[in-house]
Amino acid sequence: MDITRDATKDEAQDENDENKDETRIAQLDQEMADALRQQREYIVKDELWQTYQRLGGTHLNASTGRDSTQYFVQLPSNQLEVWAFLESDRLANPVFREFYPERDVVHEERRMRTDTRPSGLLWEVFHSTAFQSHSYRNPVIGWAGDLDNMTREEVLEYFKTFYAPNNAIAAIVGDIDPDKTMAIMEKYFGPLQAQTLPRRSITEEPRQRGERRVTISLDAQPQMHIGYHIPQIGHEDSYALDVLGQLLSGVSRGSRTGRLYKSLVLEKKVALRASAGPMTSLYPSLFVFSATPARGKSSQELEEAIYEEIGKLQQEPPSEEELTRVRNAVDASAIRSLRSNFGIARVIAASEHLAGSWRYVLTEREKLKAVTAEDVQNVAKKYFAEENRTVAEIKSKSRQGGAADTPPPATAERLQDIPAHDTSRDLENK
Repeated sequence: MDITRDATKDEAQDENDENKDETRIAQLDQEMADALRQQREYIVKDELWQTYQRLGGTHLNASTGRDSTQYFVQLPSNQLEVWAFLESDRLANPVFREFYPERDVVHEERRMRTDTRPSGLLWEVFHSTAFQSHSYRNPVIGWAGDLDNMTREEVLEYFKTFYAPNNAIAAIVGDIDPDKTMAIMEKYFGPLQAQTLPRRSITEEPRQRGERRVTISLDAQPQMHIGYHIPQIGHEDSYALDVLGQLLSGVSRGSRTGRLYKSLVLEKKVALRASAGPMTSLYPSLFVFSATPARGKSSQELEEAIYEEIGKLQQEPPSEEELTRVRNAVDASAIRSLRSNFGIARVIAASEHLAGSWRYVLTEREKLKAVTAEDVQNVAKKYFAEENRTVAEIKSKSRQGGAADTPPPATAERLQDIPAHDTSRDLENK
């Protein structure tokens, strides 16, 4: 009897403690809400953006990808010094006054883009399976638990460490005087203190030694990604892999000239859509095939059809006509990237960061055009092996057709179109 009575008391005490915790949490939530409400009285919302707009600025935005964060703005050339003043001040005196509301907004963005979107869930699971050691296995926006536990102090310390002049690349393009521009840069950015960057040990992804598979079951249209590990941008094989991606997917987004569309969508009718291409990255990454089965067709049928196309490339090099089409597209893409100051600036900055020199933008085109049919065949043999393969798919719980939630495109992407996690909210750091 005594033992039973003691156990009952312990259970009652535990329940009482839980109630106290819930009450305390609710109290703290209310205090936080009250503090944020009071804070809003002293905040000028979007002041930076409004300042740029008054100066004729457009396209203020930011994006974060797997290897960097970028900030963009377009301004009249006579406002260059104002830009230097504002941006150097943002680097030198970050506040993150609205950190917690913005953290909640990013959390909601994750729910919208990943947690409630089948293609987002599949993309996340695919990468966390393909990469076992390298940080590319983590989503750019972070895991939900990361966002829950992130504090203002941690983010502020991170910003002060890495958002430093010695860890930044600035690309300024337009009607500028080089000497005057450098003088302005020295005036405003010169006084900023360089930061001692911590030693960062980037774990190298070990060689994959067997096929990996992951399946998620959802009430959604079936989709699949097939990935093969490939080297980073600038590697001697990266140019042939880029050309291979354009041969498979076509020379532009939405193109119907690629082998996959012609074979899988038009001829065999096993896919609603299919694309392929290498991911442009600072570290070794993936060549990804993405596809959605057609109504009445299974994922297995689609997967076998993709392997059949890979086999054709491994057994027989592409035709000269196909390569000519890609070479013409390379020239056209280079011209398109130079149409605007924004395009030029972004390509220059990306080249400097990812390839180690802005001059990569000048050499990449010629190296792509120099790729031979045998080069394409060789990389298909070298990297598209079963033991180097990761397959991720959605298996539908209740349907085999209907409208598809479009998966992230895996078309061949060069520096002009680097995938990124876009959000203008990153700009609100003051």
